[in-house]
Amino acid sequence: MTSRPDGNFDVDANEQINITIIKSLPNCEAGIRLTGATLSCQPTQFPTCKQCSFTAPGTSGAQVTLAMSFDFQSDAQGNFANGDKYTLTFSGAGGSTVPAIDIFPPPALAMVFIFFVR
Repeated sequence: MTSRPDGNFDVDANEQINITIIKSLPNCEAGIRLTGATLSCQPTQFPTCKQCSFTAPGTSGAQVTLAMSFDFQSDAQGNFANGDKYTLTFSGAGGSTVPAIDIFPPPALAMVFIFFVR
């Protein structure tokens, strides 16, 4: 797996991709939706919010679309807690990783990543 300049990723055919979401403060409200492959998620405990994986299709030119949302709780005045964030990491076969992505308030409701099969 490698990063593309547009923020998406190139992956090998049949490569397993791991997705980890860490939350700095309790109350994980992250959502994940995948098209083009089957998403498998494992039970987690704080600070891990989500731990999921999928296997890229075996056909060159195929693509998988990952849509994610990250919600944050605010107080009665609409302020968010200092230091609240999600950290999103992707890793692939052979331990290949790309730089982690930090998501800060306000909520990010439609982050989309596309994985292109080489």
